[in-house]
Amino acid sequence: MDTYIIQTDELALAEQVRLRAGAEQRGKQLLLDKKLINSLGDAICRDADYVNDFVPAATRVGLAGWLTVPLAAVGTAYSVFANNVGVALVPIVPNRQVWVFYKASVLTAGDPVTMLAFFMGVAAIPIALFDLENTQAKLSADGYFSTPIVYEPQDSVAITVRARLAPGVGVRVKLGALICEPSGNTLAIK
Repeated sequence: MDTYIIQTDELALAEQVRLRAGAEQRGKQLLLDKKLINSLGDAICRDADYVNDFVPAATRVGLAGWLTVPLAAVGTAYSVFANNVGVALVPIVPNRQVWVFYKASVLTAGDPVTMLAFFMGVAAIPIALFDLENTQAKLSADGYFSTPIVYEPQDSVAITVRARLAPGVGVRVKLGALICEPSGNTLAIK
């Protein structure tokens, strides 16, 4: 599967809608294939809530949104999932969910990161690699993936960025992520 990032400024709004809808379709179809729903209409796909969906309750106090592990050394890979003390996390997809990643945005100024890598499982099998520098010479430092990255129930999800700078703090790398699940599941906003 060829995967690459398409800078958002280079996409018409209709194409952005098509790419997100394609990500939703992939998530719902996987739920159907896994027999977690009876029809595509039995599923919803919602935007992921970084704090409530990816960070364990015991370590989310004081955390408001996407933040990587602190970048300490140039050229080193750091997790995009960190708790409130900057410790790397490897979330596991819950039994009745599918996670779909379709977009990436670097919200910290100064182009602090380069490569974005997706891995699966405890063996950290690489499944996709995106060059974020392709998005950084435009009005906005974000882009859509040519093919969404999908994780099934019980998959371990490891996602990293490579540091181009070493500010010693976490940077904001927000992933366009959908949580697809059977209709009726609820998300508690706390």
